[in-house]
Amino acid sequence: MDLGLRLAGAQPDARPGGRLLAAPGLGNDVITVRVALQSVEDIDEEVQQLLQRARAESL
Repeated sequence: MDLGLRLAGAQPDARPGGRLLAAPGLGNDVITVRVALQSVEDIDEEVQQLLQRARAESL
């Protein structure tokens, strides 16, 4: 499952193993990046912080 996020200024992570991936065609182009999730254990502190940032930016 992919978690699509709209984050201002966010770019896909170029690091090997980076969490932020490109999100082409996801969510009618308002989704800027995505995070691949394989299981609930993948929702770690980093993902929670990204969710909080996306929520704050949407208010």
